[in-house]
Amino acid sequence: ATASKRTRRTRKRGAAAESKKADDADDKDNDDDNDDGEDDTPRWKPVTKQQLLALLRGILAQPDSKEFQEPVDKRKVPDYYKSIEQPMDLHKVRVDIKKANLTTLTELRDRMALIRDNATEFNGDESDIAEQAQNLFKYTVDTMEEVYPGWQELERAYLEAKEDEDDDDDDDDSGSSSSKGRSTRRRRSTAAASTGRRGRSKR
Repeated sequence: ATASKRTRRTRKRGAAAESKKADDADDKDNDDDNDDGEDDTPRWKPVTKQQLLALLRGILAQPDSKEFQEPVDKRKVPDYYKSIEQPMDLHKVRVDIKKANLTTLTELRDRMALIRDNATEFNGDESDIAEQAQNLFKYTVDTMEEVYPGWQELERAYLEAKEDEDDDDDDDDSGSSSSKGRSTRRRRSTAAASTGRRGRSKR
């Protein structure tokens, strides 16, 4: 049991180190991002695809991940998809990261919470598989906090600020489009009047 715990700690440190390495590499590429001018957006750089995949590799390396690495086989467990409305597994998480359908730490945490909740709902609170899913979820949030201290508040504030910026940009674009529309209508009206005058002079 002691050797097993030691192995888990080693794997956790290794996964955290790999995630930190990916984070440091991204920091190096983006050191000059906000050097010019002021920016009201909270000081948080969105995680990259490589950083999310590094976290996922750490999750997959955990002994408790075995049951969740692939979708539940409906031939072996035919009732599963009747009971679970939103199945989730680590293979789908990997696909979502690669396709940019999962781009934040919050989304990764929520996927892992869904895996935990599905396992608990289908197998029961006291089952081994529910315990494994809970361990995996705990590993995920602990590692995120170790690699990205305070990430929950920082990422939420960043995303809210970006959403406000996008709304402002949409308003600006809408105003610009309206102005262009009015200008185009004025030009058309002027052109039509000019054509009418030329037509009358010819007659």
